Amino acid sequence: MRRKYLFIGSLSLVLILCFGWVVFFYEEYSNYSYGKHVYENYHQYGVEFGRDLAEAYESFEEANGFWDSEVYLEKIEEEMYAFLKEFREQGKYPYDQFPSYTRILIKTERFGDESSLWVLEHEAIVKENNEQFENNIKLKPPYVGMDARYISKTSWGPPTSTDSDIVTYQTRGLIAYHWIEGQTHRVAYVSEGEVFKVSY
Repeated sequence: MRRKYLFIGSLSLVLILCFGWVVFFYEEYSNYSYGKHVYENYHQYGVEFGRDLAEAYESFEEANGFWDSEVYLEKIEEEMYAFLKEFREQGKYPYDQFPSYTRILIKTERFGDESSLWVLEHEAIVKENNEQFENNIKLKPPYVGMDARYISKTSWGPPTSTDSDIVTYQTRGLIAYHWIEGQTHRVAYVSEGEVFKVSY
């Protein structure tokens, strides 16, 4: 009889420990497992499924040191750094990964300083490109495919009137911008923030 109670007690203790493990570590395990899944898929399929190293990194961070998540974090930091360094040496900045990778790398001790410099360089390039783009826009009339936020900066200048009371590049729906000078009437039609037709 004593053995029976001892067995039941031991079994209860094991069940309580298992249940406790599930309660206290389930979230960390879940994040670790997801991070590992995303990391392996990235290496097998690249970003084909819309997942990348940043997503895996964030999952391992949320795993709070569960198992070897810290090892994965270091691996991913090295891979992100190598990825960005290769592009930078070619004078390119990968549009999709650059912001998310540098946001992570800036916080690291090993790659933080260099990543901060890359961000400053990139911001200077973007600023220069935007200024050059806006200078070029001033020389052209509105064109099909143009972002409507630049419509007032074209060679036609600001429109003289519109067919809508709300004129912002975020406005959804159709807006007609008019330039009327004497006998000349020009119109640029915008839908969902983009010029889709121009009439002279």
